[in-house]
Amino acid sequence: MAVGDFTRLLEELTLQRSEFHKLMCLKSNQLKDIPDHESAKTLVDEIEDYYEKRNEVAVKINYLKANRRLPEDVGKESDPETLKLKFVENLPVDKYELSKKLQLALPNLSKARTNLQRAKDPVTRLKYSQKVAKLEAEVALIRSAMKGMD
Repeated sequence: MAVGDFTRLLEELTLQRSEFHKLMCLKSNQLKDIPDHESAKTLVDEIEDYYEKRNEVAVKINYLKANRRLPEDVGKESDPETLKLKFVENLPVDKYELSKKLQLALPNLSKARTNLQRAKDPVTRLKYSQKVAKLEAEVALIRSAMKGMD
């Protein structure tokens, strides 16, 4: 991505994030005007929606800064079907080797799930949720390959 495009996109995302933050703050300030005996659920839902949108944009900004592109710009090589095919092609054909690969994958999956539960900020949560999903898919593919050998 060219420097000018990168800067323009970063500015747009930063403005978007600050707009969601401003709207979230304005809605939060309206909470004090609601009497105690009335439900504030709709207002709280709006606040949470702006909070989620703000954090989604923040994740995009962090990804853009780290990778100089947005996550949607990912090419064909990271298509889930392509990745699945590459993973399956590289699986060993021996049941013993598959078992060893599974024994290595299961502790990593457990660690990723623990890290996901402990994650506090949305960026870290997104990172570990993607890692958990990937490892779960790998474990499922290994187990299905092992079943096919029976």
